[in-house]
Amino acid sequence: MSIVNDQTRNRFILNTNGPEFSQIPKLEAVSLAEHVDHFIIGGQEPEQKPARSIFDKALTLANRTASERNTGADFGTATEPQRNVSDA
Repeated sequence: MSIVNDQTRNRFILNTNGPEFSQIPKLEAVSLAEHVDHFIIGGQEPEQKPARSIFDKALTLANRTASERNTGADFGTATEPQRNVSDA
């Protein structure tokens, strides 16, 4: 996967909850690595969604600030912490 170092290009960060033994085969089965800049697999992290740390990590990976974030959909409580992330 090639990641362009261009501040104008959107980054796609896929954030999935669950253990890596079940999530990695799913991601590989649909060849998402060809279309996604970064994966965050909750089972590989100290916390999973809806923990704020996951959204902070996504911003870091995307080299973006909270004011530049764009979540693809509103899934209620699953995305509530990202709504509360600020540049402060």
